[in-house]
Amino acid sequence: MVNANDPKAIPYIITEDNGALWYVADKAFDPSKGFTSVSAKGVANGLSTEYNDGADFGPDSYNPDHTGSGIPYTQTSGINEALLYLNETKALYNESPAVLLNSGVFTIDGDINFLPVAPSGEVPPLYGVGRHQSILNFKSGSIKFPTNYTEDWTLGYVGFDATSDTTSTEYMTLGSIYGDLHFIMVYIGADTGVPTSGYLINLTETYTLKMIDVWDNVNSGASAFQFTNVSNIVVTNGRALSPWKFVSSNMVFDGMVNNSTDPYFTIDSASIVRLSSNTLFSNLRSPVITPNPPVSGTSYRNNNPYDIMIYLPIYTSTSGTAGNIKASIGTTSTPATQVINDIVNSGTTSSNPRTIVLKVPAGWYYEFVGTTTTFGTAVVVAD
Repeated sequence: MVNANDPKAIPYIITEDNGALWYVADKAFDPSKGFTSVSAKGVANGLSTEYNDGADFGPDSYNPDHTGSGIPYTQTSGINEALLYLNETKALYNESPAVLLNSGVFTIDGDINFLPVAPSGEVPPLYGVGRHQSILNFKSGSIKFPTNYTEDWTLGYVGFDATSDTTSTEYMTLGSIYGDLHFIMVYIGADTGVPTSGYLINLTETYTLKMIDVWDNVNSGASAFQFTNVSNIVVTNGRALSPWKFVSSNMVFDGMVNNSTDPYFTIDSASIVRLSSNTLFSNLRSPVITPNPPVSGTSYRNNNPYDIMIYLPIYTSTSGTAGNIKASIGTTSTPATQVINDIVNSGTTSSNPRTIVLKVPAGWYYEFVGTTTTFGTAVVVAD
């Protein structure tokens, strides 16, 4: 008989030890099918009369890391056990099989640890059957990854959520990812007040992230995303209800619909966030420059997530004496490309100014320098 307390006893089977059932079911997983299935339903949680509702893993799976007494049920609805199984049997695969979540709510009360499987070091992609059908309901713990991961990874058709008794503050914390991450049709939610702060998906030192039709429905006080040193983020369609934070990261939105309120982004001075021409933000604030009017000889950064046009009224500060206006733009705080160098007519006044127009790309710096010239309040529009 298989020893149910031996984590090397893989593939796990349903066994009996001293009259007590150990629900450690794995249904003789076939590596040729390309995926292992995980169910949110099973005998252990009373949602099925069949172990793991017929899937390879689920609520009836045995947790090899369990310590203490009692039946060592999974803390991750079988997801962590599926990943461990694939890692233990990685010699069978030329490329990593996927982990497929069936329809249902997967209670997560511990970390989900992705481990390398394929000879290349790939971790299994994680798929559900729909972002509102396969829901990871976090009570505690989060998704963890190997450090310095160099392969690609895909997360698709899965939802994240939390309950009123959750202690989890992050659903996913990924760092030092040097492959391409793909999030496809992912839902990120949180009940009101759970959690009240922080970032539910925290990505650090990641090279490329591509998100397609990702829905942020976080209204708890927390934010869905924090990006730190993420080189290339492309978002195609989706929704952002909570403020996203960017630290030394670059992002392009393409066709995304945003329903958040201001501030919808927190962007540091080393980040560039751009909106493509077909991006629709339902509550997009009007572009601003600070201060307005700008101070002559001081450079400023366009922190709006799009290119802007600055319409700056100017007039001579000494009646009857002509002035001069210069304007420069650039990618550093000392903008080096001079695009305007012109005379300010001696007859201009505050009620009859001249207006100069400067285009500044998102994330670029700009500087106005006036001689014998006064600046009025600029009009700023998105370009």
